[in-house]
Amino acid sequence: MLLWASVKGALTAKGTTSKVGNAPASWYNSGYSGGKFGRAAHAGISGNRTALIVTFKDGSKFVALRRCGNLAFPGKGKLPVVPTDNLARKIASQDPYAQGNAPVGGGQNATKGPGQYTKTPNKPGKTPRPNPTTPAPKPTGAATPDPQPTPTPDLPTPVATGTAPPPGM
Repeated sequence: MLLWASVKGALTAKGTTSKVGNAPASWYNSGYSGGKFGRAAHAGISGNRTALIVTFKDGSKFVALRRCGNLAFPGKGKLPVVPTDNLARKIASQDPYAQGNAPVGGGQNATKGPGQYTKTPNKPGKTPRPNPTTPAPKPTGAATPDPQPTPTPDLPTPVATGTAPPPGM
């Protein structure tokens, strides 16, 4: 309860202002790992930098990132280095495959790195490709009538001779 009262008192003191803005990109992100509170190994806050920024009467600032609640600091201080939610920062001198040095709009890197270089494919010509024609439907014309059935030969009508049916029926 005492901590809450201290924080509330500091945030509501006369001359204190607060706003939602972007945390300075050059500050250090913080984190908590292995029971220790600390800071990121390198300065720089990447990703969503939306934060609550409280400015105190003496000009000092309190910055809390909205995405995670982590605090941001302007310098290293005496905090240990711990993992944070910050994305890993690429350090060019530690990158075994030099990339990302292509001019704006793409192009070839200064070094190919591992793998095999693939040449840019030829671009299509300036004239548009003609679309294939759709075959015209075959005219159906008038319907042809079914052929006439062949007449069946006249067979003699059996004569009833008794009550038993003929064999095979």
